[in-house]
Amino acid sequence: MPPNIIAYDVRRAPDDVAAICPGGCTAASVPSVAPGVKGSGSVGVSETGSFQVIAFVDTNGTGQWAAGETGVALPLILVQATVTENDSSSPVSSMYYVRSRDSNGNWVGSKVASGNILPCDLTVENVVNCPADLKAKVNLVGGGDGTRGTTLVYAGWTQNLSPLMYTETASYQNNHSDKIVYASNIPAGRTDGGNPPKPVAIFLPGDPAPNSYQLPLLDQSQKFPNGDPLPEPGQGGNTSLSGSLMTYDTTPALGRTVIVECVDYPAAAFIAYHPAGVQPNGFVFEDENQLTNIAFTLYFNDYLVLWTSATGAPDPIYGTPPPNGSLAERTYAVALQQLWTLSASYNIDATGNGTGSGTVAVNTAAATAYQPLLPAANLGVVLVPPRALDVMAENARQ
Repeated sequence: MPPNIIAYDVRRAPDDVAAICPGGCTAASVPSVAPGVKGSGSVGVSETGSFQVIAFVDTNGTGQWAAGETGVALPLILVQATVTENDSSSPVSSMYYVRSRDSNGNWVGSKVASGNILPCDLTVENVVNCPADLKAKVNLVGGGDGTRGTTLVYAGWTQNLSPLMYTETASYQNNHSDKIVYASNIPAGRTDGGNPPKPVAIFLPGDPAPNSYQLPLLDQSQKFPNGDPLPEPGQGGNTSLSGSLMTYDTTPALGRTVIVECVDYPAAAFIAYHPAGVQPNGFVFEDENQLTNIAFTLYFNDYLVLWTSATGAPDPIYGTPPPNGSLAERTYAVALQQLWTLSASYNIDATGNGTGSGTVAVNTAAATAYQPLLPAANLGVVLVPPRALDVMAENARQ
């Protein structure tokens, strides 16, 4: 190698234990490094442990840093992430029907929901009521004794509404219908006429056709459990997650193990009579066009994503340097992909009673674990707006 050019060298930390490398760590088991243009370089990520990446002026032309050669070093910790258990399940695999009444006992709407009527959340007593419980264990092995760097790795589930199968349709008498769509041109200013009035996202007869978004879309709640609004997704860190909880397992033999879990309980609700229009105090209904059926089928792709961050949360001023900043909070890798589905159909009689059935399936045999992890972009994972619930509307034009 000609002398006096910019070269790169990588050295492993002397306190990395041999067990963090599958074949045992040696001085030679370091990431590959390749020089680029104008003095730049790239470092591979195929090793595990603690390293110093050295850029230096190679005065002796050996290609390896030697004492006395001028250079700078970048500390680098590469953490190996491995899914060790996928405990995802459907604790309640059935669905149910609810008839809604007003204060006078009149039937005003119907809902088909997944799970059961009991509360569903991540508490021990309520997770058993959930139709979908996404849960996995990930073992993290870093440098030193295997734990160095692992506290800066965060994990969570993000959920995409899949284009594989999607039906949320209410059928009414006389060939009328109401379908859930995701659109960019939802008519503004419509309410249900209640006290207080609530906004309603709906296309009515005479409205322009919905300008629909293509699936997949990020499927994420709009609020925290306490009712506070969630931040806009796509800001890095945990802003694109599905209410995930990350806890630490008992200390494994090597490294650190995290348990990552989230739950979901989708539902579809429709009004009892097809809306013909709107007026200041609410909708104009067609009494002769009564709700007769709800068909509800959804497919979801849930992705267990990992990223590095000082806190796991987004950096309010993106670009703040470590130790207080973002590290790589907008670079996500996928460890596990889990498909789950629900499907139901209920027929509804003249009094609003519903008969039918539905199922929820979380099939771990259909899951895919990625080893090594894959960049989220390679799998088409959607982590940015629009959020499905922000652009969801009823299409009752027919």
